[in-house]
Amino acid sequence: MKSLHKIFKQPLFYFVILSLLMNYVLESLSRHSFHKSIRFMLSSPQVFLYNAFIIFLTLSLVLFAKRKIFTTILVCVMWFFSAGANYIVLCFRTTPFSAVDILMIRNTLTMLDKYMDKWQMVFSVIGIVLVICIMIYLYVVLPKSESKRYYFRYSAFICMLLIVTVAITKVAIHTHVISDNFGNLAYAYNDYGFAYCFSNSIIDTGIKKPRGYSQESVRGIVEELEYYKEVENEENETEREYGKATRENPNIIVIQLESVFDTKYMKDLVCSADPTPTLTKLKEKYSTGLFTVPAVGAGTANTEFEVLTGISTQFFGAGEYPFKTIMKSMTANSMAYDLKE
Repeated sequence: MKSLHKIFKQPLFYFVILSLLMNYVLESLSRHSFHKSIRFMLSSPQVFLYNAFIIFLTLSLVLFAKRKIFTTILVCVMWFFSAGANYIVLCFRTTPFSAVDILMIRNTLTMLDKYMDKWQMVFSVIGIVLVICIMIYLYVVLPKSESKRYYFRYSAFICMLLIVTVAITKVAIHTHVISDNFGNLAYAYNDYGFAYCFSNSIIDTGIKKPRGYSQESVRGIVEELEYYKEVENEENETEREYGKATRENPNIIVIQLESVFDTKYMKDLVCSADPTPTLTKLKEKYSTGLFTVPAVGAGTANTEFEVLTGISTQFFGAGEYPFKTIMKSMTANSMAYDLKE
């Protein structure tokens, strides 16, 4: 009994229990269903426990705090706030809430009236202010911890947890239990859990250098193309001469319309007349085809980015919109620049 009593006195024991309970609630909010959360827990226990371990890692930081109870509540509130935001976002779109949405908060505020009524916005503001007031009250009222803090021991423990987290993550990715390549963010949240996917969207940001990429490899690809030829100028220097628009090399107009589609692909739909006659004529007269895009329901800006640049959004962070992040500070080779030449 004494040994059992000591176990219950350890905060890490409570963190384990709290992590499991929190993960269940977070998944319930993310899936809009307590039943679906239970089904996820039973069908993917490894993934469920991995997400709980991530939450446990964040709770372990409480060891350094003087006000342990308050800090524990603060960590829980931050997780619940993120999951609550995801719950609300999924009521209006199919793409879940990610860290990129926080960076785009200024753009979000300009569109808020399109999704929420004024009374909903007022209640939301009142709710946020109320939570802040409650947290301030708890900070003042809740007692400080009287136990001694072993900073070196705690630092070693946290470092060990980080190493274990990285190791488990690499093994889980290698064995396909989870993935770090989110082709569709909505499916990723459903398959790999909220805690992991949201944490991944915080850490995995920006484009990485693709494997095998170099100036030589790109030059080898470009030199096989025939849209330019090399000539010598008056100073005997080699220049590239680009041909003018001809039948073989025409001017190209690219129009991307995310709300336009060929209704002939809809099942069980019979129209009295062709609703898109111009599109039909273009398809009959010129070359046409289909291709797969990296978004469904939302995130169509990334489809436009891929078409214009030829750069896969898989190289970017989870849920990232390159037009709103890296492309604000630098340019990239694109169809527009190529056609301008």
